[in-house]
Amino acid sequence: MLRCGNDYKIAMWRKVKTAITNKKALLVDLSVILLLGTLSITWFKGGNLISGGDYDWILDWRRFFRQCFSVWDKTVSFGLYRPTAVFIPFAAPGALFESVGLSPSLIEKLYFFLWFTGSGLSMYFLTAVFGMRRLGRLSSSIFYMLNPFSLVIVWRVSHGHLQTPYAFAPLFLGLFIWGYLKGKGFKFVVLANLILLFLNGSSYNNPRNLLMQLAPVFFFFFGQHYFREKPTTGDS
Repeated sequence: MLRCGNDYKIAMWRKVKTAITNKKALLVDLSVILLLGTLSITWFKGGNLISGGDYDWILDWRRFFRQCFSVWDKTVSFGLYRPTAVFIPFAAPGALFESVGLSPSLIEKLYFFLWFTGSGLSMYFLTAVFGMRRLGRLSSSIFYMLNPFSLVIVWRVSHGHLQTPYAFAPLFLGLFIWGYLKGKGFKFVVLANLILLFLNGSSYNNPRNLLMQLAPVFFFFFGQHYFREKPTTGDS
């Protein structure tokens, strides 16, 4: 039976605190993940691009960003209806990088480094919330970065629809559990959902799917804050 009482939450929170108290060990582990993240740079040869999957890599980021504010794409044939506002979280950083003079190849290297490293860091956070020991946290992070599925599927495509949710899903799940254990309120609900929106929004072709994912989590946090059992005072 799943235990969700206060004693269980207190015990889980103590495990979390134990996992993150040793700052020296934490710094070493994060350094290992960041160092491993540079492996993604070796996937590129010179100025070449990784352009596999259903969609090619973006070459004109500022144009792509402007296109996100229109439902008519005139760049394909005689034009077609293609609402792309959902790609704004993916397009905005690329447009910014291009504006400061970065090349398409360098922008893609930066994206892949952030995705690859972010997957390890977010898994480390999730396993810390689970209260896992140091070896378990680090090995889980490395395996999440370098496992058969991610190597064959996730890191070989270029359009960002898959890498972003894969990399940061553990982060959001960790925030969900951490907020529950700590009894966080409405502000935390908003923050956690904004993180999901800007990190995972570009993975959905239809924004309704994103709302369907957000709504249960939102109402769970809302219910935990406003309808949890209140402490009683006085004799019963």
